[in-house]
Amino acid sequence: MRRAARRRIFASYRRMSGGVSVDFGVDAAFIPDAAAAAIHSAYPRISIGRALADAVAAQARRNPAKAPPFSMPAQLFMERTATPHLTTVEQLAQGGRWND
Repeated sequence: MRRAARRRIFASYRRMSGGVSVDFGVDAAFIPDAAAAAIHSAYPRISIGRALADAVAAQARRNPAKAPPFSMPAQLFMERTATPHLTTVEQLAQGGRWND
């Protein structure tokens, strides 16, 4: 793999992992409470754990090829369709700073 391509992959991963973790309330201490309140007032929370799990499970149900074995979508689909229907993603979101 060329050096530039490796850098792009790494940069994409860093952007995604940093942004998504803050959405779940992880490593979000740098956001002051007042700023968080203003952000959430302008852009209300959408229960990100549930919304993400529902969207992924719906796509996996419509097209199983989107949830290959041992993938995150396959895991979410399995958790969503088994009792108690609460996914790890939802549990992470509920335990984060935003109590989502």
